[in-house]
Amino acid sequence: FIQNKSTISGTVNATAGSGSTIDSYKVVINGSTYTSNTFKTGLLKTSGSNSYSVTVTDKRGRTTSTSGTFNVTAYSSPTINDFKVVRSDSSGNENNDGTYAKINLTASITSLSSKNTKTFKLEYKKRSAITWSAIETYTAAYTYTVTNKLVSGISADDPYDFRITATDYFSSPFKTFNLSTAYTILDILANGQGIAFGKVSTDSKVLDIGFDNTTLSKHTYMGGNKRNNEEKNIYFQ
Repeated sequence: FIQNKSTISGTVNATAGSGSTIDSYKVVINGSTYTSNTFKTGLLKTSGSNSYSVTVTDKRGRTTSTSGTFNVTAYSSPTINDFKVVRSDSSGNENNDGTYAKINLTASITSLSSKNTKTFKLEYKKRSAITWSAIETYTAAYTYTVTNKLVSGISADDPYDFRITATDYFSSPFKTFNLSTAYTILDILANGQGIAFGKVSTDSKVLDIGFDNTTLSKHTYMGGNKRNNEEKNIYFQ
């Protein structure tokens, strides 16, 4: 049985005492009670040793009971930690104008006594692309560590998305990291219809600010006429 994944379905086989019939069933598993001779538990939440008891009563009030234990193997979904991508030069030195991406991450999958399946897949693409390109697929162990891995051919003028997916028997969670364009204090789009601060301008008719924080001093005015009551509000996320 696997924590948060397995359930137990059971049938109680009992024979009443002489001259009687079964009156009631009582099955208790980890505090949950079932009163039919067939039952199905919810997901088993507690790992380690678990207990059960079964009591059957016939119409003359005679009872018989049995009890025991079963083990539930600890399990948690695949985890992805410390996923970070920065621009660098070919030697791995961080460089905001670099054309290499330097990747660091750790990810892990619960082994379930080496019976669980395991695949880690590291991919990337230009932000504007639809198809992901594989960097590496790893299946050798249940822990995947990437240390200062370099990916070449990263254009200074384009933003990129990086993705790590950890797949086991049950699920395939993933995490993405967005890598900005190369740094520049001010950049105007080639067609003159876009402007960016702190990054390369990539979108037409867009003011793009690539700094980590943007502070607006004093008053901020938004042009145009209010068309409804909601438009009197400005929302920030």
